[in-house]
Amino acid sequence: MDKPQYALAKPGKPNDMGPWSPTEGMESTFITEGAIRISRPPNKLVIIKRSTNLSCEVNSLLGAPNMEMEDCLSIALVDDHELFRQGLRSLIANEPDFTIVGEAGDAPSAYDVVASKHPQVVVMDLTLPGVDGITATRELMRRSDVRVLILTSHLVEKYALEALAAGASGYALKTDPFHTLAEAIRTVAADRTYLSPHLPKSILNRCATPAKEAPTDHDPIAILSDREAEVFQLVTQGFNNQRMAKQLEISVKTVETHRSRVHRKLGIHTVAELMIFASRNGLLKH
Repeated sequence: MDKPQYALAKPGKPNDMGPWSPTEGMESTFITEGAIRISRPPNKLVIIKRSTNLSCEVNSLLGAPNMEMEDCLSIALVDDHELFRQGLRSLIANEPDFTIVGEAGDAPSAYDVVASKHPQVVVMDLTLPGVDGITATRELMRRSDVRVLILTSHLVEKYALEALAAGASGYALKTDPFHTLAEAIRTVAADRTYLSPHLPKSILNRCATPAKEAPTDHDPIAILSDREAEVFQLVTQGFNNQRMAKQLEISVKTVETHRSRVHRKLGIHTVAELMIFASRNGLLKH
């Protein structure tokens, strides 16, 4: 019978995977299929077996190769309360397709985490020291194509609208149960909008109504972030994705992401519909 692949590691410091046979008399504990037990006695080695059935979080800690992590949804947590982050991290670790790649307690640290770790979703608190969560979201939209889910205790329509206008893909509440937060994370990761069902019906109805049907006594593209508005204007001027990428000094993939968000927020599906929307609202530049 072939020996399984093991990681030989000191407590808290998993090393590279490789075949290994435990030495007689050495205390050891295994991570087994469907169950995780790790004993960390002082100055003892821990033998860990890697399994594709383990959660993304555990496989990430064990240094699983990229091919085993490709189906994992990478998440960064941004909240100035470390105790809250620890609790949320523990809950997320139980989700088999989630892995946390970074954490931050303020906006500047969040920018660094996104730039270095490239998470798919940032779970962002509104109340941060210095720069608030809405401003931080707007800056992240300018710098990257990450999806931001606001997670806050504020059940306030104004904040939710401002967050969406800044480029957030969702607005969830800390008072909601974790399973709804997990659903929210998966929703925004799929490039869809998530809104807590506890938000006032007025905002739910407003966000469900395509912007092209909204009253014209306000800026028709106010819901777009600054970068999305730039992309919108370049599309109306006939720019293709490659030209826009060069003009804005961003990648083609990022342009495509912004275009997708513009279509979703304005309730349109094609360039023709976008041009009609722009014409009706006096947004075509000659």
